[in-house]
Amino acid sequence: MDTFIEIINPFWPILVGLLVSLYPILIVARYSVFRTLREQACWAARPSKPLQDQLVELSTIADSFERLRYTRAANRLRAIAKKHDESMRNRNAATDVAKASSYRADDENSLRTEIEKIQPSLLRVAIFPFIL
Repeated sequence: MDTFIEIINPFWPILVGLLVSLYPILIVARYSVFRTLREQACWAARPSKPLQDQLVELSTIADSFERLRYTRAANRLRAIAKKHDESMRNRNAATDVAKASSYRADDENSLRTEIEKIQPSLLRVAIFPFIL
């Protein structure tokens, strides 16, 4: 038993150093994946895309958030997309085409602003990054 400890003893600092260096890498990786998905959601909400295509892409991105266990962000993105869909349908039904296009540009800017406000959970990113 003493020989095992004597053999392992010089490797403890290396093992601890590896573990300590992997933790920040996991934090940065998890946060960058979150930011990438959030940027994709902002890109999907651009005004040049038809409303139905936007909703499909936002739903797909929300599913990706859900798969990565960012449930709060996924639910928030779904709520934003649903609110946007309802407001666009109401405005299109209530106004003529010229006014609807100007309203849509304003709505798209507010949609992207709301998406940019979505933040990851501190527990998920920084405290428990190793839990997938």
